Amino acid sequence: RAILKKKAGKPGAFASGAFRAAAAAAATATAAVVEAPSKAKKVFVPPTKVKSSARGDVWFKMDSIFQRPKAHMTMLLITPEAQRDPVHMALLTRVLAHQLQQRMYYAREAGLGWGVSSHTQGIVVSVSGYSQRQALLMKDVLEALIALDCEAEEPRFDLVKEQLLRNYRNWNFERADTHAHFAARLCLSTGRLPVAEKLELATATTPSSLAAFKRRLLKGAVSKTFVHGNVLEEDAVAVADDLEQMLVANGTNPISKAMYPEVRVVDLPAGRYLVRFPAPSPTEKNSAALLIFMAGQTETDLKASATLSLLTQIIKEPAFTTLRTREQLGYVVSAYIMDFGAGRGSPVSTLCVSILSKTHSPPMIEERSKIFLANFLTELSSTSDEDLQKHKASLTTKLLEPPKRLSAEFAQWWGEIQYDDCQWERYEEIAAALEEVTLDDLVTYYKALVLDPETRRQLSVHCHCSKHAIGGDFEAKAKAKAAEAKAEAKAEAKAKAEEEKANAKDGEGEEEGASAADGAAEAAAEEVEEVEQVDTDVEPTLIDFGEWKSWQDSMSLYAADIDVKGNKA
Repeated sequence: RAILKKKAGKPGAFASGAFRAAAAAAATATAAVVEAPSKAKKVFVPPTKVKSSARGDVWFKMDSIFQRPKAHMTMLLITPEAQRDPVHMALLTRVLAHQLQQRMYYAREAGLGWGVSSHTQGIVVSVSGYSQRQALLMKDVLEALIALDCEAEEPRFDLVKEQLLRNYRNWNFERADTHAHFAARLCLSTGRLPVAEKLELATATTPSSLAAFKRRLLKGAVSKTFVHGNVLEEDAVAVADDLEQMLVANGTNPISKAMYPEVRVVDLPAGRYLVRFPAPSPTEKNSAALLIFMAGQTETDLKASATLSLLTQIIKEPAFTTLRTREQLGYVVSAYIMDFGAGRGSPVSTLCVSILSKTHSPPMIEERSKIFLANFLTELSSTSDEDLQKHKASLTTKLLEPPKRLSAEFAQWWGEIQYDDCQWERYEEIAAALEEVTLDDLVTYYKALVLDPETRRQLSVHCHCSKHAIGGDFEAKAKAKAAEAKAEAKAEAKAKAEEEKANAKDGEGEEEGASAADGAAEAAAEEVEEVEQVDTDVEPTLIDFGEWKSWQDSMSLYAADIDVKGNKA
């Protein structure tokens, strides 16, 4: 249609009314066949693997929904060097991108996009935009990677290196909650390096060392290619074959799956663990506390995944209202799911509460957060069936909302392909499992995940600004204020019991009123007991942040590659 439109714009081309009528009829017929995707249910067909060999796989999906003359082509070169040397990988992608900027200027002007980026498993080469010339552009980018002479690019290397060093140095000036999140991933996920270590390694790099890294990178690799959009299957296979032959001509040999880089996650034992450190910047005015409750590999358990998603949906608003609006602990307050790790079925899900504060120290933030989490059990238990169904409907709508653009659909399928997950109906299955989740399931799950010391697996990360120094008076004040809050909660519960008891006696007979009052008193006593269960006095296991690697090495790790049934692959 794009070609016809272009030709129709020329003087005298397709001028007859008969042609215009036929074109309009064809467009109407096409619109009738391709219905708009429903918001309640996805109608997208997943990609198919059209080629598989020792050198890699090719996935393909022709667009039948958006009807645009565009496509996306992405190749992931999987190589163990990606995890062994992330600093040289960052330099290589930046040098190549800088070199291609001028060469590819007209491609961007013509509606084509390209990119070269690092990946946890290797390096990604991608192109997007109008599909007619994408194959040539993809070959050009890969050829530029293969032909890159790092030693001859010394001026460009020096410029890119300085930019990378500046980025590493500026890392110290990121917000406190950003440092807290990075510290959590550093402790719980393998294959990461502290930014200070990256800075030291980057300082020692040279064009020669980058050239040696590139040779190691392309010595052994396998490819994973995904072509999606306005492309025929045979054309997609032909492009993938051409890219593969370019690697063969370069002398790149396939690697075994045992050599694939993997990201493992610490299997945190039951208990409470604490990582604390001062903010790297002395000018930082905010402190941050991050509470992480480990749920496990929920991808292998649809009901657990649905329960965690629904619990997060319910707790978000009360957490913000209580901790941000009422108690004003900080101006950034959020509760959400954070995943650690990568690989087929292996990401580990956690429930997180994150707070950034200028006025409260991390110990105080955590103590107040734990009191909220304990009191939230009462709110969760009293959720009406109507409210529960509203939360389920809202979450189901989010899960089943189809992609609105071709790029969004590509991103969804690529997310399943890159780590061999291939759970094409992931969101539909979670939505179906959501219907089976009851309020009792939510309460039981919440107790085990957040409250029960026998089953709770919690990692707390505290980033202290200079005003909230580690070990200062703030920790003692935090415990004192937490004790005061508990006493206030107990007093409120007892007052509530007395009031309900009096109201019951006034409104009913003496015997019935006494029975109702006793029931109210028991309910209030349960509230007091829940407040008492807040373990503000339980000392956590302290993790020395400077020795995070030794601590990580001493812990057991989750399986790196499992199928959807939970079996180790």
